[in-house]
Amino acid sequence: MRLADPIDWAALNNWLGDYDQDAKLGQQVKPIRLMAVLEYLKHIYGLWDEALVERWLEDFHWQAFCGERYLQL
Repeated sequence: MRLADPIDWAALNNWLGDYDQDAKLGQQVKPIRLMAVLEYLKHIYGLWDEALVERWLEDFHWQAFCGERYLQL
């Protein structure tokens, strides 16, 4: 969690926020923080999408880093 504190999440949202508008009508848009952190974790651990999701569901530290307030199962 020490890694999450110095990150300016508002600036990241402003910088990448325009990509939300690229979503198709009716498609649920995921938070920018979630998507950015998942890409970071995927890269540093060398995971493919399915393994990333499995590990995210098992690791509450990863979920907290992504901005989740409650454990996702």
